[in-house]
Amino acid sequence: MNVTDVLVLAGELLLGNGAEVFRVQDTINRIANAYNVADFEIYVLSNGMFMSICEDGQHYKASVKNVPITAAHLGRVAQICNLSRSIVAGECTTREAYCELLRIRDMPGKSNVARILYVAIGSGSFCYLIGGTINDIMTTVVSVSILHRYLIYMENHQASKMMLNMIGASIATFFGLLLVNLGLGDDIDNIISASIISLVPGIALTNSIRDLFNGDYLSGTIRLIDALLVAFSIAAGVGGMIAMWQNLFGGFFI
Repeated sequence: MNVTDVLVLAGELLLGNGAEVFRVQDTINRIANAYNVADFEIYVLSNGMFMSICEDGQHYKASVKNVPITAAHLGRVAQICNLSRSIVAGECTTREAYCELLRIRDMPGKSNVARILYVAIGSGSFCYLIGGTINDIMTTVVSVSILHRYLIYMENHQASKMMLNMIGASIATFFGLLLVNLGLGDDIDNIISASIISLVPGIALTNSIRDLFNGDYLSGTIRLIDALLVAFSIAAGVGGMIAMWQNLFGGFFI
């Protein structure tokens, strides 16, 4: 394995798992300097990288990598940052670094049961924080569990992110309304708010603001637009389901 392979894979994994643009550029530059690359340039956007490298002072290589905006995995980002520190300290050859990057890339995620459990605990806790009763919390847990079972099922289907969030928000709202009207919940506002909080693109919004403050205006704008579109989809899903429920059953049921 050569330095180019290490740099491209490290950048792709960092960017694809939720790292900020400036972190990707800084980490890749540090790795390149640690391996004594003669001439190196990198330009990173929120969904792609442009890289040119000259390892021996004579032959140049160029790489363009498309990195779609996907769900974040900060565990991978943390491990790549630790690996970069080892590389800078002179503790890893290029082959060892590349093998470690492959291991990080293939890290298994949490099981589906664990993911649903964690999001149920988080959403239930949020419901409590905004004033929900025990009935609201239990209703939120049921609603958000069904929502994320749907999202997990759809992971293997190439569906639009906007549609996934819109339908997901509609599902959470529908079951919240249903359970409240069955007498299992008290405040539909608390239940819906807590059920959809897990869909809110917090990392994307935070990274977009950080990119903008760091002067990466193009990357920040891309991430910000992505976050706003997701937020719009969530709002459309909730509003659409409430309107449909009112048309079918009347306002008495809300």
